[in-house]
Amino acid sequence: MNYLLTVSLCLALFYGGYLLLYRGKNNHIFNRIYLLGGLVLSLLLPAWQIPIFPEYVTFAPLPEGVNPTVVIPAKTELFTWQNVLLIIWLSGVLLRLSLTFIRFFRLQMLIENGEKIPTADYTKIITEGNVPVSSFLYYMFIPRAEYATISPYKIKHEETHIKQKHSYDILFLELYRAVFWFNPILIFYERSLRAVHEFLADAGTLKFFPQDGYTDFLLQQAGGRASAKLIHNFSSLFKTRIDMIYENAKTKTWRYALLPAVILTAFTLFSFTTYPVPTQDLSDTAVLIDSIPEQVDTVIVYDPETKTETVHIVRKKTTGEPNTFTWESADENQIDTITVFDPETFKETIYIVNHKTGVTDTIRQE
Repeated sequence: MNYLLTVSLCLALFYGGYLLLYRGKNNHIFNRIYLLGGLVLSLLLPAWQIPIFPEYVTFAPLPEGVNPTVVIPAKTELFTWQNVLLIIWLSGVLLRLSLTFIRFFRLQMLIENGEKIPTADYTKIITEGNVPVSSFLYYMFIPRAEYATISPYKIKHEETHIKQKHSYDILFLELYRAVFWFNPILIFYERSLRAVHEFLADAGTLKFFPQDGYTDFLLQQAGGRASAKLIHNFSSLFKTRIDMIYENAKTKTWRYALLPAVILTAFTLFSFTTYPVPTQDLSDTAVLIDSIPEQVDTVIVYDPETKTETVHIVRKKTTGEPNTFTWESADENQIDTITVFDPETFKETIYIVNHKTGVTDTIRQE
């Protein structure tokens, strides 16, 4: 459930960025990519957890007589608020998926029962019902009563929806809304995405027809019939579409420059997480230090005159005094690597050094 809430917050951030920076501007291709990218990144960023912030955790010592290898199973309860929320969420998912399936089934029946007229890029479906001129996937629905007199504006508009594959965006968003049915932002998100689809279809239509004639036609068509949920209906958003046709406010460069800032903000807020750093109670320092075993480490000494590095193997020992250590040379047979960079040839040489025998082998030079 935490993941679902985090995705919802991330989506709110991306949609807020769209409202502040890009809505109302006529770069519709960019707006479509931004809205779809926001949906995808909102799923990915919360799932990609990068441990970067330390969280210090103090572990209390185990009581005497407690065996740490024995795991005592926790008592499980069926009716917890987490389980209740899970059941409510799953019920909502099933309900939304059922509604989407019903809508899809109705469209499938409309396709099966309608008269089919294939074209090079799509299939016209002549319907007997009250479905307005609309499109879905590779099908264009046209009422039989309107087929003989249908305007070429409508045909080209719906052709653009089909060629630009807008139905796939809607299907993806339907599945998204099924999982995140509790998120009200998706209602507005869908409206914005559908509006961008209409702007793109209008722009595609205007490549073939004069602007004034097309806008006059849109004004005449205002007040069209409602459409089914999954299809693109020509009779929608007339006023907004006309305003956008005459809108010359292009997205300024500085708005594009803020896109990485929006993504980086989402990345920082929802991908960076904490990692536990175990700490101990150091009230009895002397006892703790005495219990630390001998440790071996390497010390690298750089000579600025000869421009060489010497690697010394040392052992850390306690002196018996709290927080006091001494270092002495190790007599074990230690192996280490030394990387030497030649500024004249710009090459690095990697050596293997045996610190007991003094043998040095070159393993790579590049």
